Amino acid sequence: MVQYYQIINFDHDIFFLLEFVKGETLHQAIRDIGILSFQEARFYTANILIILENLHQNLIIFRDVKPENFMIDDKVALSHPSLISLYISIKFLYKFGLKFSPFFLILGLLEGY
Repeated sequence: MVQYYQIINFDHDIFFLLEFVKGETLHQAIRDIGILSFQEARFYTANILIILENLHQNLIIFRDVKPENFMIDDKVALSHPSLISLYISIKFLYKFGLKFSPFFLILGLLEGY
C-alpha cells in the first residue's frame, strides 16, 4: 500500500500527503499489455489479496477494488501493486462500537481517536 505521511486540513478541504508511486495504474498497464498470461494474472491477484488481507486485519473494509486503484512500476516486469485509493472504505472501531465512513474516519483522526 502507499504510505500515508500526513493529513493537512485547510478550512473546508482535507489533503493527504502520500508516498510517490512512479508508474501507471494496473488498468492502464493491462490495456497496454493486452490479455494477461495466467502467471501475470495470478501474480497481481495474489498481491491484491495480500493488500486486502492487510486492510482486513486492520479492520478496514475496502469497497472499491478495481485496477484503476492500484499503481505498478511501468519499468519493472511484474512489479508489486500499490493501493492508491482508500476513498470508499469503512473503518470499524470496536472500542466505540461505531463504524466510520471516510469523512468521519478523517474527522476521527484529526480529533485524535
